[in-house]
Amino acid sequence: MKIEQLLEMVPIPAPRTKMRKEAFGAMLISGDLPILRLNEDAAAVWQLCDGTRSVQEIISLLENSYEKDELTPRLEELLSFFIDNNILLDANKTKIE
Repeated sequence: MKIEQLLEMVPIPAPRTKMRKEAFGAMLISGDLPILRLNEDAAAVWQLCDGTRSVQEIISLLENSYEKDELTPRLEELLSFFIDNNILLDANKTKIE
């Protein structure tokens, strides 16, 4: 999924998805997928995907910590992986009970 398609999305964890902080970053558990190991950067992004801000807002928050040229493609890759594997959903299109 291209970053232009992601910008207005409001990412929220899918049901049955849990994250646990670890010294290296975090462990992410989601449904039938294997446990994922997130580095500190990916864990920081995950924590911002709480259904309260758009991807554009997340980029704005992270711009001070990362170089813009590297941030956008990495964020596009990470969020696309989460979306393609139903780990993140769009809060604008999903009713979570």
